[in-house]
Amino acid sequence: MTVLLPNKTAAFAKSLNHKSKTDAIDAKMLAQMSLERDLPLWNPLGDTMLLIKHLCRERAEIVDTQTVFKNRLHAKNHAYRPLKDSLQRAKKAQGLLKKQTQDIEPALRHAIKQDDSLRQRVENICSIPGVGFITAVCILAETNAFAIFNSKAQLVSYAGYDVVQNQSGTSIKSPTQISKKGNHRIRKALHFPAVTAVRSNPDMKRIFDRVFDKTKIKMKAYVAVQRKILVLIFATFKSNKPYDPQHISVKL
Repeated sequence: MTVLLPNKTAAFAKSLNHKSKTDAIDAKMLAQMSLERDLPLWNPLGDTMLLIKHLCRERAEIVDTQTVFKNRLHAKNHAYRPLKDSLQRAKKAQGLLKKQTQDIEPALRHAIKQDDSLRQRVENICSIPGVGFITAVCILAETNAFAIFNSKAQLVSYAGYDVVQNQSGTSIKSPTQISKKGNHRIRKALHFPAVTAVRSNPDMKRIFDRVFDKTKIKMKAYVAVQRKILVLIFATFKSNKPYDPQHISVKL
């Protein structure tokens, strides 16, 4: 069985120039696509990785909700004559969400400890400056522990960090940018680690400065650091060795 994104099947259907759309036409199109293309087989997640993925996504949802309630509480505190009961309920809701977030991390650590090989690889990933336990397990959960990737280029494209260009003759020449056609949860998980890495890791600071000097856009520089951290996580996981700052310094 193969699982594809809807935009891929829609693009193939558009190439066939079908003017009508029915269930029969769609079924024929999917059958034709499976015969003409070498489609990858879908492999379900193992029990451990599935549990980690559910917990990581639940935590991300709760953190997003926390931000919403934090903004609401800020608005209530600065409103004209706010209701005390309303403020208390908002604070109580925020406290509950914080407790739920704190309860998920021990569950994640317990799940990782059940697999000695996975536990060791997570410890190696956490040796990268700026990368903590939550970031490490989130990346592994969203990539199925890199099971489907044979190269860093595949991983970079999957996360949406691949660079795209839009140029035609002399009239169209847009600046290069990342495609963002990938797993947005990976990019979101790497945002704050990149900020921390720039402050604490001289190698990442050099990458940031080089891109910023060229583009004068801080976000592009941070994205470059995010991409580098993702590649380092991939290399560290595959080699099953701790982060070696001398190795990356020599390459840079």
